[in-house]
Amino acid sequence: MKHDSPLQPAFRTTLHRDGSPPLVAMVSVHGDPSVPIGTEGAGGQNVYVRELALALRQLGHPILVFTRGAMDLEAPEVLDLDGVTVVRLPCGVTGHLGRDQLFSHLPEFVARAADWAAAQKLQASIVHSHYWLSGWVGMALARRWLAAHVHTPHSLGAVKQEALGHAGTPNPVRIEVEDEIAEQADALIATSPADLIARARHYKAT
Repeated sequence: MKHDSPLQPAFRTTLHRDGSPPLVAMVSVHGDPSVPIGTEGAGGQNVYVRELALALRQLGHPILVFTRGAMDLEAPEVLDLDGVTVVRLPCGVTGHLGRDQLFSHLPEFVARAADWAAAQKLQASIVHSHYWLSGWVGMALARRWLAAHVHTPHSLGAVKQEALGHAGTPNPVRIEVEDEIAEQADALIATSPADLIARARHYKAT
């Protein structure tokens, strides 16, 4: 991790010269904040991302949320969620995809997000990714835009594997990606004291 907290100088200087708040691009590949709870695949992350995006919007930040469109999309679908711009991107096969099926489609997601932003002449100053799949996307977009990268893991692969023990199937790709995110991100957000302790125990970069 490059900085200990989002109060570090790199974050303070992201204000525009005129003092206006920077554009924040959230990435929530599998957690569309605009879908109702109870929809297939919708859960706590959807609510978390929606409420955070709305709170930041109320503080004056322009907010984009990039998410995967599960329906038959040929082009990005743009929705307004009380002032938050939600961009649903075509990615992979149509219909619902489980989280374990999404990783191979992430390069397409990155390309579509970058192309949409370029077409709109937008470049985020801060990328805030949610969950390890979005963290992989966040690293790629932050490099492309020379943006600060903030990551909220929501859960950790090493902790899940530890809890499952021999009954679980290891996901070495997830753990490797999470370690890379921990090393490269400008800030990591812990959602609870237990999350902070677990991350310090399992990931060398924190």
